[in-house]
Amino acid sequence: MVSFAVGAITATVSVTGLLDLHVLATLERQPGELEHHDAWRPATSLVVHDDWLALASNLVLLAVVGIAAERRLSRVEWLTLYLCAGLTGQLVGVAWQPHGAGNSVASLRLAGGLVVAALRARCVPVWALGYAAVVLAQLMAPDVGGTIGAAISISALVLTGAVYQWRLRRPHAPLDVALAWRMGLEGIALAALGNIHGPALLAGVVVAAVWTAAVMR
Repeated sequence: MVSFAVGAITATVSVTGLLDLHVLATLERQPGELEHHDAWRPATSLVVHDDWLALASNLVLLAVVGIAAERRLSRVEWLTLYLCAGLTGQLVGVAWQPHGAGNSVASLRLAGGLVVAALRARCVPVWALGYAAVVLAQLMAPDVGGTIGAAISISALVLTGAVYQWRLRRPHAPLDVALAWRMGLEGIALAALGNIHGPALLAGVVVAAVWTAAVMR
């Protein structure tokens, strides 16, 4: 599957960069990269990570969201959302967070595609949307800080668990749609807080919506 292939490439390059910091410095997103004509960085920063925990968590996110996306999107749609929209996310990162790396922005583009699929009643798995919603809430927590951030993170976990249990008892309830709307609101909130993951999700929604409209025309 394409998710495993992309995950394997990302893991291999990321581990190499973590073991050899020169490789990481060459490939990651850095301030002034556009002015210095380092044209490769928006692409290569998708396959490196600057710490082991980020690598592990992002690979899990890619697996959960990527596999669900493969069941609802064509391979061309999957690659378009992940690569093209992922590059857009890295360019936003140049302005908002000029030093960094990671493929979470690309994975959240896929999550944006799942949001559109859910709103089109294509029965997106609740476990995938729920996990993505929790990740978005946890990304938001440091931006608001302190007690509020902890409350957001904990409530996201509790709410998603409750939603999942409810869906087990009521399999035809449109909870995937509710989670899709929640993710959209989280994306808007993250964008308002200046977090690059907000525009990543919203760009995925826009690209998937435009793609869907073009195909249905």
